[in-house]
Amino acid sequence: MGQLQLTTATPADVDMLMLAHAAAFAEDVAMYGRGPDGIGDANWHQSRITDHIYLAIRDAQQIIGGMLVEDQGNRQAYLHVFFIDPAHQGRGYGQQALNLLEQRFPQIEHWSLHTPHRSYRNHHLYEKMGYRKIGETGVPNVPGLVEDFLLFEYERNIDG
Repeated sequence: MGQLQLTTATPADVDMLMLAHAAAFAEDVAMYGRGPDGIGDANWHQSRITDHIYLAIRDAQQIIGGMLVEDQGNRQAYLHVFFIDPAHQGRGYGQQALNLLEQRFPQIEHWSLHTPHRSYRNHHLYEKMGYRKIGETGVPNVPGLVEDFLLFEYERNIDG
């Protein structure tokens, strides 16, 4: 396993982020009828780089994934998107990236996120990293999305 770095994403990173994002969520598209916003959309990625905290996950200068973070103030943050290209999964990179994220934002004491209900590898990772499931949310009336789709809500409180 290489040493990961989290870097602020730049416009030059859009193509690699877009490819890793699409690959990471291809299984979700097949399972749920669609994936998260931004798949295959360079403008979506570009706007997130411009207007949000978008981090590139790099291994030896190669982009293998990304994270989209919202600092909600009051020592709270929401992890909107977290993805690693499947070609790089199963190597401990998810754990390493989450650890790096917490190191990058030491002021954050409460993290929250959502992940699809049948994304069992995600559940395992988040629970292994100290997140706990706190609820489930339905997502009604989204064109192309399977009717039984649920998002599991997770949170992690950092001991201070």
